[in-house]
Amino acid sequence: MGRFRGLSVQLLPTPHDAHSFRYKSIKLLPTVGCEADAATRYSIGERSIKTSPFPLAFSYSVNGSYVAVWPLGENILELEHCLFNPNDKESRVRIFQVLRLEETKMLLQSVKVFCELWYGPFRDGDQLGGCAMRSSGFASTPTTPASVVAGSWRALLATTTTSNAQACVQQVTGEKVIDIVREEKDLLLLPKDLWCELQQGKDGERAFSIGWLFEPGHAVTSSCVFSSASKLKEVTMARETAQSHV
Repeated sequence: MGRFRGLSVQLLPTPHDAHSFRYKSIKLLPTVGCEADAATRYSIGERSIKTSPFPLAFSYSVNGSYVAVWPLGENILELEHCLFNPNDKESRVRIFQVLRLEETKMLLQSVKVFCELWYGPFRDGDQLGGCAMRSSGFASTPTTPASVVAGSWRALLATTTTSNAQACVQQVTGEKVIDIVREEKDLLLLPKDLWCELQQGKDGERAFSIGWLFEPGHAVTSSCVFSSASKLKEVTMARETAQSHV
């Protein structure tokens, strides 16, 4: 548990195999200098799996990555993907995909991206400073080339399923090796080696995925798979290697 720039998060085990997860998302106004008293809060948002709106699912990995499915209102879902850089445990990304449900369709309405660095212990989100990130602005960074994302990949896959309706919070399990082909037509390419992927299966299943190329030929990904009836079936997390690098 700890703080990242713009985010305070806490995931703790509690008795009887239950869990508690909550965070504060704190947006700061631009400042000059790094003094703590120079940081002016623009907005504060809080979420918890113990308070409304309750997540439809929360899947997590022992490395700190997680995927949460939040209901935002009638026929609106938000998929929150959080992935850590395997080479730098102080660096992670969170990507939010907002979906609108229309009859038998699931439409991607918007995407939000947070690139975050470790800042300190949790401390309920207090003592935030105004220092700038140690990287360039997201929108000013070139879009990830399709050539480094599309193609054949080998994935070490861990999953959770929604067969147990009582188990909202689940740890991803398993180490299944699969080969996948990623096509450019399914990609929404983002800056900073990130992408979103939307896939439609022959049986009506839909998968909404995100990926992070943390080094050439190597990526971490997460996905939410929905049935033809727009019900969540499965959450997956994977570490992938481009086939040319296997």
